[in-house]
Amino acid sequence: MKSSRDKLNEAIAGLFPDQVKIYDVSSTKITCINSPLLHQHFQKPLSTEGGIQLAREITVFLQNEGEDAVYSYFHRSAISVHADAEWNLSSARLHKSAGGLTKEVVVFTYNLQLLGDIRKRLYRVLENDDFFKTHFNKVCSLTKREKEIFELIVSGMTSSEIASKLYISAHTVNSHRKRVHNKLATETLAGLLKYADIFELTDNNKAL
Repeated sequence: MKSSRDKLNEAIAGLFPDQVKIYDVSSTKITCINSPLLHQHFQKPLSTEGGIQLAREITVFLQNEGEDAVYSYFHRSAISVHADAEWNLSSARLHKSAGGLTKEVVVFTYNLQLLGDIRKRLYRVLENDDFFKTHFNKVCSLTKREKEIFELIVSGMTSSEIASKLYISAHTVNSHRKRVHNKLATETLAGLLKYADIFELTDNNKAL
């Protein structure tokens, strides 16, 4: 026979089909465990067993973080040619009993299609996660002037045109251009354009 808590959980899940999942983690203990699923997002949907394992790892994480902690992660609900519709953001919080013991972890899932234009930025990072993480520090190493030169290069301007626009010599522009290429470890315009797209380093991308 189902308990009142089980019935309530089913009612909540029924109000938000495919959006709310509630995992019973009352037997999960606070311990230092190997957490291979934490702090990542998932290009493929998790299996039922994977979802349960992730819920356990999230529980341990949240128990150690504090009562009001929230854990969020990105994941795909399905794989198809229409990748734009597949990304979701899930947020998890613990539910405790009246006695303060952890009973469940509640995971609420948001479809990124509902986020409007910000979805484009999220997809840009999610679809290029390895590149983003690998090259993030390189982008941060660019000085303000180097970023300015970078934007003008990817806009199609020559060194002479950049020099005229910024009232500096072409030699100075070429020195900045060389440092930009060295810091970003690319020798081509195509390489710079990839940075511009993924990291939103131009005015056109910033407007997305």
